[in-house]
Amino acid sequence: MAHVGAHMRDATQDGPWAFLRFSPLTFASYAVLLGAVAALLVLSSPSFYDFVPAEKAARAPAAEEAPGSPGAEDRKHFRLVVVGLVLNIITKGSIGCYETLGVSYAETNLQLSGPKTGMVVAGCGLLGVVFLLSFKALGRLFDDVELILYGIGVMVLSCLLMIRGIWSPLIGNDDVDAHAIWLTAMISMYGIGYPIGHTAVIGWFSKAMKNKPQGFLLGIFGSAGSLARIVFPIVTGFVATHFSADAVFGVLATLLGTTLAILVVHRAAFREAIA
Repeated sequence: MAHVGAHMRDATQDGPWAFLRFSPLTFASYAVLLGAVAALLVLSSPSFYDFVPAEKAARAPAAEEAPGSPGAEDRKHFRLVVVGLVLNIITKGSIGCYETLGVSYAETNLQLSGPKTGMVVAGCGLLGVVFLLSFKALGRLFDDVELILYGIGVMVLSCLLMIRGIWSPLIGNDDVDAHAIWLTAMISMYGIGYPIGHTAVIGWFSKAMKNKPQGFLLGIFGSAGSLARIVFPIVTGFVATHFSADAVFGVLATLLGTTLAILVVHRAAFREAIA
């Protein structure tokens, strides 16, 4: 993106488009704006097909709640909200740490230039988009809980690959292997683990809320994720400065691994919540 921005700056600095002031820093903003406008045009098109399923008929309750416990359903709902928020915070926070440390890791330890690192991350993101566009097909093969498990499992693998203390003694100073390990970690996180795992978390949370006010709850869900993308990188910077990058990815691997273990143990309850 920076290379394209530099070319656009040189090509337009004396022409009628000079007022746009293209540069390696501003070109990305223009690209995002163009993509947002294109998305709005597609969504507002009369021919756009809405994939949201028709509203399901309300199901009769299996059994009436026992007198004297009117808050039982509310407590169950509150627990589901908390579980969904925790899953969202952990997955969003993990990708936030990668955005903070993963790129600087490549530039510091692998001597990759900023533009090359950005191209790798962009390529991984493109793979993630492919998986997102394939979610309808994935939904036929796996349920939401399975997709969450597989996604978080790949995220754990990615974090372990980023811990130099694990693989450095095995490969020594082999730059080729070090680059391959970093690339595998990036693909695992940006291209596979996070897109699948977090998208499945969103789907599970929406289904678990059932007939509750979805707009309000998804607003809280999104706000918690945004807060995680602020707090986690700040903590990442502190831990990396006072300890090491290995400590950051070790903590992330432990956090995601613990989450994965809890999901495996209680997967039946998670499936029951969206049944």
